[in-house]
Amino acid sequence: MQSLPKPKPAVNIKMEKFCIQRKIIVAKKGRRYNAHMPTKPQPRRKITWRVRVLMAERGVRSVSELARRLEQAGVSISIAQLGRLIDGKTRSWNQEVIEGMLVVLDCELADLWRSEMA
Repeated sequence: MQSLPKPKPAVNIKMEKFCIQRKIIVAKKGRRYNAHMPTKPQPRRKITWRVRVLMAERGVRSVSELARRLEQAGVSISIAQLGRLIDGKTRSWNQEVIEGMLVVLDCELADLWRSEMA
């Protein structure tokens, strides 16, 4: 007598239908991979933080002078934190400080960063 194959659980069938509808490939190990991801790595862009250049062009000689000008514009930030921000050692930027730099350095947002192909 032949044994019948065990039916798949309903959860797996629903998952397979969901994956087919969403165009997701399901590997044998159960990991999902997006079918629309590019196979070749895209060329990366290098983003350069240009505050030091703008400071030199505007005649701001030091971080403490920039901090004083920001203070006059109504933005309070410590000299140490501003130094880390200018040197590019922080991962996040405060919007208020960026807006203050735009006012003090008399520039546009695109002037603070330069984007080029790496």
